[in-house]
Amino acid sequence: MTSIIREYPFNMQIREIDQEITDYDWYGVDPQGHLVHFTSAGGVLPPSVAASHEALAQVQAYFRALPIRSVLVHLNPTLEQLVAGVTDWRRYTESFASSAQRGLFAFDKTAATRLDQHYHLVASPHQALLLQELPHAIANVVSRTRLPDVVLGCTVLDGQRIL
Repeated sequence: MTSIIREYPFNMQIREIDQEITDYDWYGVDPQGHLVHFTSAGGVLPPSVAASHEALAQVQAYFRALPIRSVLVHLNPTLEQLVAGVTDWRRYTESFASSAQRGLFAFDKTAATRLDQHYHLVASPHQALLLQELPHAIANVVSRTRLPDVVLGCTVLDGQRIL
């Protein structure tokens, strides 16, 4: 399967209208160096992420191509209470589990509204990938988006606090 990635100038920002209509995968790092995958569900992106279409595309491609570190993942035990109405749990958790298998903590936006920036943990890795393990160019981009708190043991995050 091939994917098409549009070419963007390095400093081309992601427009607000694009943020509203696109479910972006974006990434950040916590104070301990744990890597976190988020899905935006058509919401506002942190300024560090929205700053460059090209940088985001490079990071997305890098993480999607990573080999699996462990097939074991930990699903959030409170997931059913956080996401009522999901009828196909296997399909819902599949992409998040894929990120966790590659060592990332995987969070989804809780409410699919533009301004709500609350996220909930879907899957956490059995074997976490750390910022220091990334190639310099990827680490440089990801480290622009910093979580204020340690993600280990966290099941909900306020996206407004992410720098």
